[in-house]
Amino acid sequence: MLQNLRIGTKLTAFLIIAFLISIAVSGFFLSRAMNQKAEAEIEMRAEMLTGVMNSVRRYTSAYVAPKLRQQLMTEPEFISETVPAFSARTVFENFRKMPQFSSYFYKEATLDPTNPLDKADGFEQGLIAKFRDDPSLKILSGYRELNGESLFYTARPLSITKGSCLQCHSTPEAAPKSLIATYGSEHGFGWKMGEIVTAQTVYVPSDEIFARGHRYLMMAMGIFFGVFAVGTTLLILQIRRTVVRPIQRLTTAARAIGSGAATAEQLTVFDQPDMQQLAAQGDEPGELARSFQAMAHEVADREQNLNVAVRERTQKLELALEDARQARRDAEEANQTKSQFVANMSHELRTPLNAIIGYSEILIEEASDDGNTQYTPDLDRILNSGKHLLALVNDILDLSRIEAGKMELYLENFPICRELRAVVDTARPVIEKNQNQLDLVCDDSLGGMTGDLTKFRQIVLNLISNAAKFTHEGTLTVTVGRQGGDQFTIAVADTGIGMSPEQLSRLFQVFSQADASTTRKYGGSGLGLSISRHFARMMGGDIAAESTEGVGSTFTVTLPFQVVLEESSAPVAGAESAEVPTNVPVAAGADAETILVIDDDPAVHDLLQRSLARAGYRVIVAGSGQEGLALAKTERPDFITLDIMMPGMDGWSVLTALKSDPALKDIPVFVLTMTSEKSLGYALGAAQFLTKPVNREALLGLLRQYARHPAVCRVLVIDDDATNRDLLRRVLEGESIETFEASDGQSGLDWLAAHPMPDLVILDLMMPNMDGFAFVDALRKKPEYDRLPIVVLTAKTLTEEDRRRLSLRVEHIIERNGQSEADVIACLHDQICAHGKKER
Repeated sequence: MLQNLRIGTKLTAFLIIAFLISIAVSGFFLSRAMNQKAEAEIEMRAEMLTGVMNSVRRYTSAYVAPKLRQQLMTEPEFISETVPAFSARTVFENFRKMPQFSSYFYKEATLDPTNPLDKADGFEQGLIAKFRDDPSLKILSGYRELNGESLFYTARPLSITKGSCLQCHSTPEAAPKSLIATYGSEHGFGWKMGEIVTAQTVYVPSDEIFARGHRYLMMAMGIFFGVFAVGTTLLILQIRRTVVRPIQRLTTAARAIGSGAATAEQLTVFDQPDMQQLAAQGDEPGELARSFQAMAHEVADREQNLNVAVRERTQKLELALEDARQARRDAEEANQTKSQFVANMSHELRTPLNAIIGYSEILIEEASDDGNTQYTPDLDRILNSGKHLLALVNDILDLSRIEAGKMELYLENFPICRELRAVVDTARPVIEKNQNQLDLVCDDSLGGMTGDLTKFRQIVLNLISNAAKFTHEGTLTVTVGRQGGDQFTIAVADTGIGMSPEQLSRLFQVFSQADASTTRKYGGSGLGLSISRHFARMMGGDIAAESTEGVGSTFTVTLPFQVVLEESSAPVAGAESAEVPTNVPVAAGADAETILVIDDDPAVHDLLQRSLARAGYRVIVAGSGQEGLALAKTERPDFITLDIMMPGMDGWSVLTALKSDPALKDIPVFVLTMTSEKSLGYALGAAQFLTKPVNREALLGLLRQYARHPAVCRVLVIDDDATNRDLLRRVLEGESIETFEASDGQSGLDWLAAHPMPDLVILDLMMPNMDGFAFVDALRKKPEYDRLPIVVLTAKTLTEEDRRRLSLRVEHIIERNGQSEADVIACLHDQICAHGKKER
């Protein structure tokens, strides 16, 4: 606290404390001095009184007593020797009548007096003894207690100096008869010449001494206090004027500099007249002021130099920033050019690859049909090389999209183990190429995943292919297991060549393989693992690797059961993948369904015409978007395949026009393209989305899935809202769909038990008695209804737990939140087309 006080306050406090201490010390010593002075004054007065009385005694004895001797002889009762003592006492009593001596008391304290009143007490006897012991003592003074009162005494010795004294005090015989008659003969005799027999003692009450000392003290202290107070005040004022105030002015100016607020103009405060006057002083504040002036001038110079440097540096920084911005624009432009070039090159590369792969498949099929099996191995090599080259092109395109931040997820529900088996089947040729075996350990009770199925397949296929490539006559093991409550792992282990720690550290780097010899010996672009890890992380997972050189490697991918899109309100719950049919019609009948192929590539026209015609379809082609729209209006095809990247009117514009035309909007459109913007395609109304080169069997499977069926589609609507049921019934019956109704889950179960199985169930979730969740639980426990498609139509905002509960148990979820009625009906129509017309 003391450290925070200002110097003026500290100085004032110090002087006040010093003043009080001085008062206390001075008072103590002055009190003693004043008491001593009072005692000395009392001693002086007592000595004066004693001297006066002794003078009177001597005068009376020398001059008065002889003149009275004749009378003393004639009057026995008068004692001539008592005249001196009587005179002395009378004089003292007269003095006592004066105010300054009124409290004085006199006693001739004698060891063996004639008059008993003069008998010395014990204290006085001690005084006489001291005088006898030291004849040089002239006076003794001090304090004593007598009858409970404190007295100050002054004592002088009285000795026998004249023979006249012995006339009364030598022997009783020599003493006057009147003395003997008055006082007797027992006391007051035997005195000798020169002997000290009496202490002339003057007593004064000590209160008077102290009162006198107190008066002296108060007078001295008053003078001292006044002088010291005036001096201290003048000193404080002088110090404040010459020290404190200059320091305060310097402090104020220094604070402005220290806080960074001082400018060159503000620093001129040190050059003002009062500061110049202060700096002219020769004392410490003057020296401090001169130092501050020098500092202020230096700060002003530095500020000026700093401002110049800042302006120069700012100009350089602005130029550098402009250069950086220009470099960034150049880099972005170059990156955009590179991305566009990669996209164009990928399109240009995949266009001939599409023809190579497509024609290879047709040639293999025709060679097999014609019995020319000797060409099959060569055609297989062409097909496999084309697919390998296509995989490399796809990896480069994926990397370009990843770098550009344009890679998107399309979420759908799928069973994990089923898809893994499909991937294993796809990778079987790669596995068996090096005489490897693969063991898949996956329990179907693991359930399903809501994620991007295409990227899921690509991740697993890349890991299995990578393991098979570096393993010869070994074993690959794919193990699937649950990790916690919301994640699962897929571990791909091999008994291949393994990797060193240094190779493992750069494993997931782009274009990286173990070493240069690995690339030469095993091939590959070095992109597969990097892309796979990026896909896994996009879905909220990751890939880790462990390896021992010469023993093998294990790649573990961790994925969530439920992938959540960052920029969408909920995942898209898609239908299960279509089953690829094994039997396809070879020839077209009279009522063959018509397929319109819209693509600017003649090779695609030829490939699809030959492939689809062999499957029994009538194929018409259009080389542009405008021609495709015209043919769609005139031919009214059953299906349309649509390319996206076309000159003039692109595929998105064609798709928008088709879905905007009431006469054409219900025709299923299959997007066949090299782009991967599924979300946009489905948003515009595409029925399915296939990436070129199109797998012939997959396309035929989709066509059969959406094909016309002679039987009338039967749909059961379960909803507690009669208005909703009536609306759905009227819309569906307008599409020639036979509709049945139930008001809650239990009513729906009762209807199913009493009627043939419908083709589709449209289910609400929030219902009394038995809600939609309980209905699904009860229905899936009945084996006969295991494959009955259920489409959920609800206004409930679904939680993650709700979605997990419905995952893999319903075909599709349609939420009314934020959707128009037309959108809901259109989505229902697509689901009925996809599920309600399957052969059972």
